[in-house]
Amino acid sequence: MMFMGDLSPRDTRILKLVAAFGQLTGGQLARLVFHERKGDSPRDRVLRRLVGHKLLAYVEHRQIGGWRSGSAQYVYQLGTAGRKLCDERRYRGHGTAINRHGLAIADVFVSLVEAERTGRLKMTDFIPEPGCHEEVERIKLTPDARFELETSQSTASYWLEMDMGTERAPQLADKCRRYWHTYKLKHSDFPTVLFVAPDAERVRFIQGVVEGGPDEAQDLFQVVELRNLLDIIN
Repeated sequence: MMFMGDLSPRDTRILKLVAAFGQLTGGQLARLVFHERKGDSPRDRVLRRLVGHKLLAYVEHRQIGGWRSGSAQYVYQLGTAGRKLCDERRYRGHGTAINRHGLAIADVFVSLVEAERTGRLKMTDFIPEPGCHEEVERIKLTPDARFELETSQSTASYWLEMDMGTERAPQLADKCRRYWHTYKLKHSDFPTVLFVAPDAERVRFIQGVVEGGPDEAQDLFQVVELRNLLDIIN
């Protein structure tokens, strides 16, 4: 039987990252773990080995286009041995489809990690769903992640709403109302609700929904296009 202590620090980090997000692409793992290595060979060798030991598994056993690079990428999740090793009970229903929403959440995390390497910010916390969900006086908040950032000028907390362009205006308005009502109950140290959208058109759509709410609620929300994510950093 294999234990975490039997793995290298790099292997352990890979498994913990995949466990945290459910699925990651090879490109995301390259940016998170293999960023100091040139070329794809080191990454490919390590990931093939982890798949061979059933610590990782391919999702759908096929490739998809990479988020940004445009190159073909495999999507990985924990394998049978990896699930036992990480004690990930939520993996009992082993996924058979690519979770594009989950990968988009992970892409936000990757972008923040890369910004942290440049010294632009310090990420003190990043908790993906469901660990970031809260319930306040029967109001359920189900953000996709909660994260905290420090820069030379400020410290800020965010609830991430990763928008995939599928929710209609009433659904978005209901989500905003729940955050607003919870803010009025808690008020102090309440995170900014950050909607990250796939394109400029969707940004305008979400902004229109937000602007339809109370004037005093406007500062609670920010909306940004994915490629402009780091514009929120002061």
